[in-house]
Amino acid sequence: MATKKSSKSTASSQTRKAVRTAKKLYKFNPKLFVAIVTLIVVAAVAVGVTYVIRPDLFKPKMPEGTGSLVVHFIDVGQGDAIYVQFPGGKDMLIDAGSAKTTENEMNFVDGGEVTAVSSDLVVDYINHYDDDRKLDYVLITHSDSDHISYMDEIFNYFDVANVYLPFIDIDSFDTSATENEKSLFSGGMSIDTVGYKNIVSLAFNEPNCTVKCVVDNFSIDIESDISFKVYSLDSNEYVGIDEPNELSPICLMTYARRTVVLTGDAETESEEDYLEDSLPTDCDVLKVGHHGSESSTSQDFLDDINVEYAVISAGNHSTYKHPRQVTLDRLSDNNITYYCTRYNGTVMLTIDNKGNINFKCAIGSAA
Repeated sequence: MATKKSSKSTASSQTRKAVRTAKKLYKFNPKLFVAIVTLIVVAAVAVGVTYVIRPDLFKPKMPEGTGSLVVHFIDVGQGDAIYVQFPGGKDMLIDAGSAKTTENEMNFVDGGEVTAVSSDLVVDYINHYDDDRKLDYVLITHSDSDHISYMDEIFNYFDVANVYLPFIDIDSFDTSATENEKSLFSGGMSIDTVGYKNIVSLAFNEPNCTVKCVVDNFSIDIESDISFKVYSLDSNEYVGIDEPNELSPICLMTYARRTVVLTGDAETESEEDYLEDSLPTDCDVLKVGHHGSESSTSQDFLDDINVEYAVISAGNHSTYKHPRQVTLDRLSDNNITYYCTRYNGTVMLTIDNKGNINFKCAIGSAA
């Protein structure tokens, strides 16, 4: 019975044939041989140059969806609140917090009225675009109040199916968490602010809700044409870290070959860890870390993710004076078009199923 040749032996045989053919061609017509080799080299160089200039052309093709991915960077003043509508109908809220005030005259990019009750700002915003009172995913990057101060209203109003909490030890918290669930957060950072304790309690008391811990690298399985990867430190790397901002994961959300980088308040240390653990990635849109502070958005990080657009969430009356000019200069020096809620109000990013990117602002346009 004949046996099937291995792919390795087949490749070796093909290589020998190619070498013999090249030798015959060289003996027959050396000039033609040199011309062909030159063309091959030129073509290889052209491909290499194209990869450097347009690496997006070499991205693996994602399954083509039928709708659009919409990312709302909600103007909540000095804080973060990002509402994501996925093309298949699911949705996600990443953080929801700030001082409870509306700083700009218009919050909706389509002319909707801003709520008169500031504590309902995020709830009203989501209802304006999807009024089913359900959230498929809530991801809390860390425990600072400017990222969670609206979360109590979120849990009280919406039915939440999945919650991702930062790596903070909850063993002493008054929750309905089982011992197995508590073990997921065991060894995490020690933070016991009243506001965060309340949010954790609400998360574990949410009916029919799965609570997970943001630690190490993992993916969230959302829809077939969406890739959502989460990069964070593993439990051992968190030992000795006492800065809540460093809990913030770096998330890569990809649809129609376009990638949005979401950072929470991740600072240079988290960016460096991401660079160590990940291959260089050509991305498209960056949610600038830590409201545009000097401690985030390093040049090495920008070199790696290679984005064209950026969005900054910062407030008019912040004592931190975010975004810092040095960060804005770095974005400009890298030819990155940026939007900021401080100047533009809410910013809405839409990526259609062909990969076309569109921004709309409640106020003004990009810098």
